[in-house]
Amino acid sequence: MDNASILAELRAALRRQGVWGPRAERLMHDWQEHVDEDTSRRVEAGAGPDAAREAAWQALGRPNVLAARAGCELASGSWLGRRPWVGGLALPVAGWVTLVCATSLLFSWVMSLFGGFEALGRGDATSLRVMLGCWQATSNWLPWLAAMAWLGRIAVRMPGGWKLYWITAIVLTAFAPSIWMVVHLPQHGPRSGSLMLYAIGLPGVIVKVMADLFGHGSSWLGWFRGASVHLGPLIQTSIMALGTVAFYGRMSGSYRQAATSAGAIVLYLIVALVGLGFATL
Repeated sequence: MDNASILAELRAALRRQGVWGPRAERLMHDWQEHVDEDTSRRVEAGAGPDAAREAAWQALGRPNVLAARAGCELASGSWLGRRPWVGGLALPVAGWVTLVCATSLLFSWVMSLFGGFEALGRGDATSLRVMLGCWQATSNWLPWLAAMAWLGRIAVRMPGGWKLYWITAIVLTAFAPSIWMVVHLPQHGPRSGSLMLYAIGLPGVIVKVMADLFGHGSSWLGWFRGASVHLGPLIQTSIMALGTVAFYGRMSGSYRQAATSAGAIVLYLIVALVGLGFATL
C-alpha cells in the first residue's frame, strides 16, 4: 500500500473517532515524520525504500488503532471529554432550564410593571400586546436557538469525540423543543386572556404520566387534540434531529450507522407529532 493510501485510510479512521480539521492534520504530520525517520534508518540498514516505508508504517500501528488511541487522548485532554455525561447531559439540561426560567421571569416582571393582563383591557395597550408577542416568540425559539448553538460548538470542537456529541444531541433534541408557549389575548373583556405552557413530545408524555399518577391528568384523547395545531416544536425537532444525523454521516463516513440513527429519529418524530396534543404544565 502506497503512502497516499495509508494517509487517506488514517484520515478516514480519525473521522470515525471524531477527529478532523487541524488536529487531525497535526497528528498525521507527526506520524508522517515518525515514519520518514524510521524509513531512513531502515534504508541505512540496507532495506529497500518501499519495503522500509511499509515496515515503518506497520511498526507505527494500524490506522484504526492509531485513530482510536488519538481519540482517547484528545478526549482525556478536555474537561468535557473526561466527563461526557456531565457535559452532555447535566450541563445542557441545566443551561436550558436556566434560560427558560430567566426568559419567563424577566418578561413576567416586565408584565407586572405594565399592570399584567388586566392592562390589555384598557384602550391603548398596543405596546403591551407587542411585548406579549415578543415574549411568546422568545420563549418558544430562544432556548432552541441556544441549544443549536451549543450543539454546533460541540460539533466544531468535538472535545469528547462522538460519545459526547451523541449524548448532547439526544438530550437537546428531546428537551429544547419540549415547552411551547401560547398567549391568548383578551377577546371578551378583562381577565379573558390566558397564557399557556405546554409540554411537547417525549417530555410531554412523561409529564402526562406523572399528572395521571397524582390524579391531575386529563384524558389521553384530549391530550392528543392539538396534533395539527402548533407545528413549531415539530419543525425544531426535525431540524435538530435530521441535522445531527446528516452531520454524523458526512463527517464519519458511516452512512449505514447514520441511516440506523435516522430510523430512530423518525420514531421519535412520530412520538413528538402524536404528543403535540400537549400536557398542560
